[in-house]
Amino acid sequence: MKKVFILTLTIFFLFLALFLSFLYYNHLKQTYPKTVNLQKLVHLNFVLPSKIPQKEAVLLPDNNPLIISLLYKNEIADKYKLKNRFEKILWQCSSGELDKKTGSGNNEWFPPHNQSVTSKITVNFSGEYYSPLGRILFGIIPIEKELYIKLISPISSSFINNNGCIDGYNIGTYLNPYDENTLRKYPHDSHHPRLHPEKYLKPKFLHKITKENKDLYISPHIKLGDFAIDYPWFSLGMPQYIALDFNLIKKLEDLIELMNKDGFNIKKNSVIYGFRPPTYNVGSIVHDGAEFTLKAIWSMHQYGKAIDIIIDNDNDLVIDDLNKDGKIDMKDPAIIMHYVNILDRKHREAGNLDMVGGAGLYSHNDFWQRKQTPYIHIDVRGFLETDGKLIRWPSKWEDGSLILWGKL
Repeated sequence: MKKVFILTLTIFFLFLALFLSFLYYNHLKQTYPKTVNLQKLVHLNFVLPSKIPQKEAVLLPDNNPLIISLLYKNEIADKYKLKNRFEKILWQCSSGELDKKTGSGNNEWFPPHNQSVTSKITVNFSGEYYSPLGRILFGIIPIEKELYIKLISPISSSFINNNGCIDGYNIGTYLNPYDENTLRKYPHDSHHPRLHPEKYLKPKFLHKITKENKDLYISPHIKLGDFAIDYPWFSLGMPQYIALDFNLIKKLEDLIELMNKDGFNIKKNSVIYGFRPPTYNVGSIVHDGAEFTLKAIWSMHQYGKAIDIIIDNDNDLVIDDLNKDGKIDMKDPAIIMHYVNILDRKHREAGNLDMVGGAGLYSHNDFWQRKQTPYIHIDVRGFLETDGKLIRWPSKWEDGSLILWGKL
């Protein structure tokens, strides 16, 4: 009888041990970290120079080598007390060259000098983690994580050939603001170039816009393609080359932020014109049997310093009724002008003239195939009138009454 009792007790404790082991195994299995949980504890972030606008793609101001910092933080060991079998960080680039291929910290990217490219810089993190007991029961946990950034580097404008072409694209020839014969040839248009010739020099760098990169955001509300002449009603084809002043991007973003604070809820600006190459800017068109020149000889558009926009939240290609008077006329872009004036006056007072520019109101656009709409011209030409006033136009509203610029 005693032997039966001992045997029964032994079997009971054996089953109890097996049951508790099963519960512990299930507990370990449920609490042992999964790959997806560990991925969240590996943090990778790129850091670029602060003055470069950053969003989905990063537009670079020149083709100098770029320092890219990779911030790396791994919290796996702290949270789960796991050991690593190995950890590895690998760098790759789709074009150009990287100074190093592995590791965190600073790296240096060398863009190609003979072309404007959109390059993808990729960092791949991989590692394997385990605990001594977990490795026996569940094996090693593999981790992979990827981070990438797209960099759009420019090409020097010195690659424009004698025919005004670059990479087969006819951008045209920039006038020399220091050439007296040129200034005399266009006396009516050359007042400002005489006073500020340095603002009318050929841009040093040009960015290439393609079908593949035109929809990339280069700031929170602005796409690269916003500056190309590529519309359903008219296009210069693809690819195109543009100049772009980064101060213009900042000014547009500041404008949206300022207006949204006053309740306008602007999602994006609708662009009439961004960059206009010289070959287009000084061209001519025929309308209603008459031929006329499209643009001003020294237009800021051809230097990447100007943009013509409307606010069009309903996407009907016509400026919204911003002043809520039930009409669409120049008084609507004048609402935008009010906020442009706020920004320009602030920068003028601070002596930050690089952000200051001209601004004008227009009753209609000159894309005759497009819906007609009033719009506003905004630029960052970087100087004032000789009397210190902001450069503004026109002098009158559509009905002939004077525009009181000091009250806008």
